[in-house]
Formats: sequence, C-alpha cells, structure tokens
Amino acid sequence: MHIAVCNDIISHRKHLERLLKRESELVKKQNHTLYIDSFGHPEALFSVAMMYDLIFIEMEHGIDEALSIAAKLRKLAAGGLLVIIQNSTDSDALISSKTESLAPLVFIEKPLQPEKLHELIELAYEHKKHATTPIEIRGEKETLYIPPQQILYIEFEKEMANLYKVDGSCYTFMANYQDLAYSMEQYPDFYVNQKYQIININYIDNLSFGKMTLTNKKVLPYPLFEKNYLEGLIHYVRKNKM
Repeated sequence: MHIAVCNDIISHRKHLERLLKRESELVKKQNHTLYIDSFGHPEALFSVAMMYDLIFIEMEHGIDEALSIAAKLRKLAAGGLLVIIQNSTDSDALISSKTESLAPLVFIEKPLQPEKLHELIELAYEHKKHATTPIEIRGEKETLYIPPQQILYIEFEKEMANLYKVDGSCYTFMANYQDLAYSMEQYPDFYVNQKYQIININYIDNLSFGKMTLTNKKVLPYPLFEKNYLEGLIHYVRKNKM
C-alpha cells in the first residue's frame, strides 16, 4: 500500500512518519508492505496523487486549507482514502454534506494513536479492494481522470463538452465528439448516441417515447429507433451489477 503524508508542519509530519514506520513493521507480519512518502507542500503531491491508497492531510492554516487540498486531490482523480487531521477545537460545522463529494474521507483528532492508525490502514485496504479505476477523458487541451460512478452524462455543443457529475457540478472543456465517443464506447456502463450525448446507464430512471429521464429528473432525447437496443443495454448492465 502507498501512503502519503501531506503536512507543512515539520514536527507534526516527522511524528506521523515515525508512527507509520512502526505500523509498517507490524503489518509485515501480515505480508503487507507500506510505502510511505512525505510532502511539505501539496503541489508536489498533486502531480502523483493517483498512486496513493491513503493520504493524510494536516496544514498549518487549519481545516479549511486541508479541505481545499482534498478537493484538489479528488479533482486530480486521487482515489484513495483521505484522512484530515484536525484539532479537537475545530468547528464541526465544516464537517457537513459538502464533504460527500470527497468520500472516502475521514476526520481524526490529535493526538494520533497507534490503534487509530491501524484502523485507518485496514480501512484503506478494504477500500482499495473495491476501488474503481478512473476513466481517462481526453479533451483538446487537458485530460481528466474521473471515476465512472461520478459521471452522470456528457453533452456536446459545437467544440465544447459539458460533463455533468452526480454531485450536481459541471465541467466544461474543449473536445472532439467523435474521438471522445470512440474512447467511451469501451466502457459498458456508458451509452453513446447520435444526439451528441454520452450517458451513464446506471442513472437512467425511465425510458419513454424518444426521451429518457435520469435519476436527477433531467430529461434527454435519444433516437427512437435505438429504444430496443438501449433497453437491452440497460438490462445487461444492471444484471451484471447484481
């Protein structure tokens, strides 16, 4: 397992490193290996975010900065367990439904205890077993890495693509429809149609005469002649999810 420690407080970072090294010796008895890297600045972590299964975050300026770093890590497709280290005096108001898009995310209070670290490592191992590889979505000027379950649908308008996520957010970028459609057709959970749309089948709630309703109540058109094909695709995907 690859673990990252992102902490700009040197003494705190070194303390956590020591605790993790002790834990590393213990898990060797279970035939596990922990690879631990430390970062004093988050920018250095951002470039390699996808490789870590567990990331600890603590910043001198507090929980707001830590949450901002967590959000950036998710945007960069870091799929591992995020752990924000906080003081017991930090406001619980910050820990709200706004953090749902950052899941899996855990808050722990100082002082750090070896028992708690062991629990977090076990939790990270469990998450890793069920983690989904992000989809690489190539635009004209940038590449996005997004877990498939976070994508609701993608809609094109001329040379621009609007990617709508399950959490309600939208990301707009330059892309060629034919190129992106070709790359997305390899993923069975996505339906590509002639209406310049790419739709996550798991979020289709209802099909009617030439229209589909998504789980967020958004209604999208689709070619009527593809109704039987789309129904079969939905059945296949959902059957294989069971």
